[in-house]
Amino acid sequence: MRVLILFLLLTIGSNTAARDLAIDEAVQLASSHSFELKKAKAQSQAYLENVNAQKANRYPTLGLDAKALYNSNTAQLNLDLPGFTLNREIGSNDIYQADLKLSVPLYTGGKISSGINLAQATYEMNQSLASATSNRIEYLAKSEYLKLYQADLMIQSAQASLERIKVISRDINSAFSAGAADSLNLIEVNYNLNEAELGLKQAQTNRRSQEIMLLSMMGLPTDEKLNLTDKIIEPDIANVTFSGLSENKSELSAITHSIEMNRQLKSQYQSAYYPTVALFGGYSYGKPNIDMFSGDFNDNFTVGATLNWSFNLGGKTSSQTRMAQYQIETAQNEYDRLNDELTTQAKTALENLKLANENYIIKSASYKLASDNYRLAQTKHRAGGISSNRLLEIENDLGRSEAAMLSSKVAYHIILAQYNYIVGNEK
Repeated sequence: MRVLILFLLLTIGSNTAARDLAIDEAVQLASSHSFELKKAKAQSQAYLENVNAQKANRYPTLGLDAKALYNSNTAQLNLDLPGFTLNREIGSNDIYQADLKLSVPLYTGGKISSGINLAQATYEMNQSLASATSNRIEYLAKSEYLKLYQADLMIQSAQASLERIKVISRDINSAFSAGAADSLNLIEVNYNLNEAELGLKQAQTNRRSQEIMLLSMMGLPTDEKLNLTDKIIEPDIANVTFSGLSENKSELSAITHSIEMNRQLKSQYQSAYYPTVALFGGYSYGKPNIDMFSGDFNDNFTVGATLNWSFNLGGKTSSQTRMAQYQIETAQNEYDRLNDELTTQAKTALENLKLANENYIIKSASYKLASDNYRLAQTKHRAGGISSNRLLEIENDLGRSEAAMLSSKVAYHIILAQYNYIVGNEK
């Protein structure tokens, strides 16, 4: 019985234990769970298969055509010549025929090569789009992780404030017992104690809400508990400088590949101006096959070349070529527009990052002053130098200052993650 109870206790403990989570693991889980990313990767693989299909056009094509049939009537050849009459049956009632043909493209005017290049550019564009999706999910996962980290700090701040007010409450209750404090002091401290307890509960609720959001993004059960193992470093703006967007920025790479797509599409349209030449070889076997006057099986080989050259008299090819050229210009303008937009966003994010850094420096200084002020006020209160109400006001100032300082520290890193995402830094 004791063993069973111990097993149940261990089982319950294991189910309620918090899951340790690092930020890299959060990103990995969110990426693995994302249906949008799975879709993008599957679509990219589909375009890769299209590349292979286009490359296969360079290889020979082997075709087999076989048939077997019965004719109720066959043609007759009747010739009346001086001295004799010729009567011959043309063909056979039973027909068996098998034709094997091998065709090899010799010259297509660029149709095959441009088709392969078009498929390759399309695949690379979708690769870039999949990479852009992956980067966005990584950024969102990091942001949610940092927000949960921020919620942990808010609980820490609320808990510290509650503990300070509990100390003040004990002091006032001791003073009240000694006749050095009145009932108004008790009401004031109890009111602040209730508010501090409510603030802690609100911080815990906010933390749980943020935890559920992160769990959902990672595809984990929402009843799990998370213990964040990474610790953020102090803000340091000195190493953050803007020197332009990264060459690997996925959104820009996707447009670059779309420009190449339209260039290859233009080449494919232009290939219609040129003829298509192919070599072929064939083997035929059947009855009557080439001997129309015999009912026996026989075979033969053929080899040769074909040339196909056709024009649309309505200017279809030239219109399609101009259309592709306009699409190239459209994609180039879209690249310039997006490049300007991202550059503006990056510079704006950098200014916000500088402001967040200054905000943290100021909030840290304010928190130090508020801490010093509270320690002095606590000493004076115990010596009867200030009222209980004033001490509670100073404690509230300290609580707000601590929460603002901790929040600004995380806010800096959230904006830094946004800046790196916009610029395309792989951090």
